[in-house]
Amino acid sequence: MGMRKVLVILAWTLLACSASVSLADAGDAESVRQMFAEYRGAWLAGDEAGVLSLLSDEVQVFVPGASGGKLDGKAAVKAFWFPPSDISYPIRKYEISDRQIHVQGDLAVVTGRSQLDWDTVEGGEITDSASSSSEFMSVLRREDGQWRIFRQMYQMR
Repeated sequence: MGMRKVLVILAWTLLACSASVSLADAGDAESVRQMFAEYRGAWLAGDEAGVLSLLSDEVQVFVPGASGGKLDGKAAVKAFWFPPSDISYPIRKYEISDRQIHVQGDLAVVTGRSQLDWDTVEGGEITDSASSSSEFMSVLRREDGQWRIFRQMYQMR
């Protein structure tokens, strides 16, 4: 619970500091937008390595309904999102709307809504289809010149 409070305070602080946007921040916002396009593209392509490459090694993902509610580190996220199994969950649609990007130095906060549609595939056959809609907030950190997802939270609707 304490980490959520820290993230909310961080988000509000960054929002307050972003009242005047410099040209550098505008360029950074475009870089963040491009990183999210790559992230969506990796999910849509079923590219596990591509998805994981856009996460910080120190990533934390706050997942509704997950054991403990938080996944700590890239290995934990990989085990949750990409467990070894004969069943796969290819994503057919991943849309982001109402996105807002706020950049301050080497941190960025991205908020918005996401819509996911996916199938459950067993033995090469689609056995189920599902969708979810959520509000999200991602905190990105610039690491070695690249934006990476550092913290991610979402609320299912």
